[in-house]
Amino acid sequence: MPTIRLSVLKEPADPEIRQAYEEMSRQFVGVPNVMAAFANHDQIFKGVWSLIKTIFVEGIVDPRLRELVWLRISIANQCHY
Repeated sequence: MPTIRLSVLKEPADPEIRQAYEEMSRQFVGVPNVMAAFANHDQIFKGVWSLIKTIFVEGIVDPRLRELVWLRISIANQCHY
């Protein structure tokens, strides 16, 4: 099975990505693995983070509803973490 490098999780070279990691650590419980995978491609990471930040962090979605959405997605995908 192919794997995706997550080494940028520790020390991203791009200062924008490093700043985003710090924001994520404050908003969530660390940096989600999927975001670390996206960080392998700066443009993709910045676009996805911009979308997530706009919808979930900057207050468009109520925090309680946000958690319910994450939970429902996890259940639908049989994700146990």
